[in-house]
Amino acid sequence: MKNIILFILFLFAAGNLFSQFSIGLKSGINFSKVRYEDKAIQQSFGKTSVNNRVSTNEGLIFELFMGKVLAIQSEITFSPKGFTYIQPVLQGFQKFYYSQIEIGGKVDIKIDSKTRYYLLVSPYVAYWMWGKKMQTDLKTGDVFESKFVFTGIDGGWDFEYNRLDAGLILSAGLKRKNKKGDFVVWNFKYEFGMVPNSKQIAVSTLNRVISLNLAYLFEL
Repeated sequence: MKNIILFILFLFAAGNLFSQFSIGLKSGINFSKVRYEDKAIQQSFGKTSVNNRVSTNEGLIFELFMGKVLAIQSEITFSPKGFTYIQPVLQGFQKFYYSQIEIGGKVDIKIDSKTRYYLLVSPYVAYWMWGKKMQTDLKTGDVFESKFVFTGIDGGWDFEYNRLDAGLILSAGLKRKNKKGDFVVWNFKYEFGMVPNSKQIAVSTLNRVISLNLAYLFEL
C-alpha cells in the first residue's frame, strides 16, 4: 500500500513539470450494498432482502492535466462499505472499513471560463482494515454483535473473508472555478467490485457503491 501511494505521488510530481496539477480534499456519502447470493442460508432461513447502508467517505484527490481535455485523476480514500439485510427470522447489518486507492483517466470539457464537466473511468484497489456485524433475532429480540475474522471459520454462518477488494469506478462530475482560481467539484460515482468479500464458494458478495461527493481542488 505504501509503495502504491509513493508511485502515485511520483507520477503526479513528474507530470507537474509539464502540465497543470491540482490537489484537494474530498468528502461524500456512500450508498453501499452487495450483490448477494447465499444458497446455504436461503435454504435454511428463506429469501434474503439486501438493502443500502449509508455512510460517509473522506480522502485526498489529485488531478493532472495532460492537455486541454485529457487528465489523470487519483484518489486515496477511507471508504466504509457494507449492507443491511432482512430475512424471515433475522435482520442486521454488516460494515466494511476500507482504505482505497484509485487512479484513472478522464475527459474534462470546458463549458465556459469558470465551469467544466467530466467523465471518468477508474480502476480501484481497496484494503479491508476491519469490520463489524450485528443481527437481531426477530422472534426472540436477541441481538448478536461480532467482528470479522479473516482466517479460519468464525461461528456457524460466518465464513472466511477476503481483505482485498478491487473493481471499476464510473464517474461524472461538474467543476466550478472560484475567485481564488481553485475548483469546487461535485460528482456522482458508481463503483462495482469484482472480488467477492467471502471466500466461501456458495456465497457471492460483491461490493456495489453509489456515492455523491464534494471536493475542493487547489491548483498548483
